[in-house]
Amino acid sequence: MTRLVVLPAAPVLLPDRAQETPAALQPVLAACDAVLTAALGADADVAVVAAPDHLRDLTGEQTDATDPFGRQVVTSLLDRAGHRGVRRPVAPDQVRGCGAPVVLFAADGSASVGEKSPRPGEAGAEVDARLRECLAAGDLAPLTDLDDTAAAAVGCVTAPVWRALGAFGAVRAVVLHEFAPFGVTYFVAELQTAGHPSG
Repeated sequence: MTRLVVLPAAPVLLPDRAQETPAALQPVLAACDAVLTAALGADADVAVVAAPDHLRDLTGEQTDATDPFGRQVVTSLLDRAGHRGVRRPVAPDQVRGCGAPVVLFAADGSASVGEKSPRPGEAGAEVDARLRECLAAGDLAPLTDLDDTAAAAVGCVTAPVWRALGAFGAVRAVVLHEFAPFGVTYFVAELQTAGHPSG
């Protein structure tokens, strides 16, 4: 069995020593803590899947591809959960056959929730609904069709990670949480499969 865990990639979740964590993020962090604690032991080896960062304003700029924000966020969440095992970075196109018993995916939904969202619009709600339905049903294959351009247009900048998750096909959904504290949709989920990605 392979455990698949979806965690937010948003840098707002990185600890800021200069101030306390905003109250709106506390439920997100609590859900991440609970899912990670349930999905892995303190010494488990994990693969961390993250994509190079692209800004939500569609400028085309990106940050250091060797240490994307998503990987930094997952590392911080693993530290919070007391994880002491090996954390192996894996590019989205290298997930197939990575062999880790637990695979962590750093991925966000749209940036289109609410009036103050970075990219308000119905198209974002449609992307979020598609992600939600796939996770809830354990039917991940449709995620392989998530287009970079369409996703970026609604502020979802982690489409390559969603496609990598989609390669696992049919799985069992264990838990699913959804949040949008600042207009960006965050999913926290655990899924389980008996095999490895097939494509």
